Amino acid sequence: MTYSGLFDEGKKDEQIAKLKKEIKNLKEIEKQHKKINGELHQENEKLKKDNQILKEGNDILGIYNPAADPAPAIKALLERQIRQGKAMVGICKMHRKNKLYKGAAENWLKNTSLLEVIYRKLTRKN
Repeated sequence: MTYSGLFDEGKKDEQIAKLKKEIKNLKEIEKQHKKINGELHQENEKLKKDNQILKEGNDILGIYNPAADPAPAIKALLERQIRQGKAMVGICKMHRKNKLYKGAAENWLKNTSLLEVIYRKLTRKN
């Protein structure tokens, strides 16, 4: 009886040698990746620190800060004034002869329209 795998031993040895060589190459690539990954993490940390310093400098200089943007507060105030202006017009219609209501409502509406113009200028895209 013959051993059928007797002549395959050479092929297996060659394949094992190729696989060992490939494993060695892959380990070298893994080392390079770890090194590059470490460098990226260091650069990322440096950029985070630089960004924090820039934010602090911008706050000190008063340069744009999204948290300090007055546009949302002005918009909320404008919406409240519009609702109150509509209520004032209704009161003026109920008391047509009262000049005080009428004058107050007119001034209120003028101020509301001025506030709306300011809001539009503030939120205009250049």
